[in-house]
Formats: sequence, C-alpha cells, structure tokens
Amino acid sequence: MWKLYRRIFWIQKGSAFVPEFQFTAQAPLNGYCKAFAGVMIAEKAECWITSISIPENGKAPLQAALLEGFKLQIPKMGRATTSGFADVQLLGMRDKQWFLVSRSPLSKQVRDGLKTYAYLTDQSDNWVRLSVSGSQCREVLARICPVDLHETKFPTGKVVRTLMAHQGVIIYRQDDGSFYLLAPRSSARSFLQALEAAAVSTLGDNR
Repeated sequence: MWKLYRRIFWIQKGSAFVPEFQFTAQAPLNGYCKAFAGVMIAEKAECWITSISIPENGKAPLQAALLEGFKLQIPKMGRATTSGFADVQLLGMRDKQWFLVSRSPLSKQVRDGLKTYAYLTDQSDNWVRLSVSGSQCREVLARICPVDLHETKFPTGKVVRTLMAHQGVIIYRQDDGSFYLLAPRSSARSFLQALEAAAVSTLGDNR
C-alpha cells in the first residue's frame, strides 16, 4: 500500500512567501527488490487489503456477491482462493473473517455491493507485502519461520499467521512456489533486515 507524504514548497505571493503543499506517494520500503543467490526478496507495493467479516447466516449472500464480482470462492480458515479473472486473493483468517488482497483499491460500486452483506475495514495501511521467490526461498524462510513450509505440509493456497523475527506475520504460498508475507508496516524495516540476514546466512552475500 502506498502512503502519502507531504512536501512543502515556498512560493511568492506579493511581497511574502507562503507554503504550498504537495503530496507524493511512497511505498513502505520504497519498492525494495534485491536478488540473492537463488532467492529474490521484493516488496509488492501495489497491495490493498480489505478485512471482511459477516454476521450470523451471512456467508451465502457474501459468496454470491464474490462470485458475481470476482469469480471468487470463499476459502476455509487457513486457506486462500484466487479470483478467476482478476488479480485478487481471499485469505481465510478465522471463522467469518477474510482478507481480500488486491493490486488496486476496490471501486465504490464493489465496496457498496459487498457492504450489503458484510462489514468491511480497510487494512492496507497496517501491512507491508513482501514476495520471497526462487529455488531456495523455503530454505531462507526456514531460518526465521517456525512453520514447516515443505509443499507436503504447506501446499499452494495455505495461509498461516505465525511469529517471524518476533513479529506477527501472515504467510501464504503461491502457485509458482513463491511465498507472500504480510508483515506489520510499523516494523517493516526491522522485518526486512531479518529476512536479509536469513538470506545471507543461508546463501551467502554473493548477489
């Protein structure tokens, strides 16, 4: 998710100078992307996260709305589903709660449609999304992740919330064998340093 940062310019009006403000978008980790031997760590800055929760007996109408809007099935807790035609994923976080992860903000029409059946909360500013990919990505993550990420234990579409480098992180596996990590934005830098240290410790610093 992008944040807006204020830049101040001074312009002359008559005999005085007054401030003029301009807002500039900036990703949490400035679009970080670094290749190690066999692994790529990259920030996925275009990431919007909407928390969806439902009242009692609200699952069926929500499912109909998601199918119509995204061709998206509601996953079980601990699983993820991917849209049939859009770059959208739905993460099953707990009973009656999901994270809708997309590369662009939901349109007003879509939000208003979903609000008919569910409670929506924008979580985008709370998280940073990182991709860890490559032939040895699992070995790197194993340095700081207590979850067994072998494909027999952690197949495509599995979602887990766990502690990594003393931080609560959501990790889920993609079709190509890579992993997405959602980490708290407030400590994104320290979490990235832990990932880099894990990569260097596993692979060496031959980038």
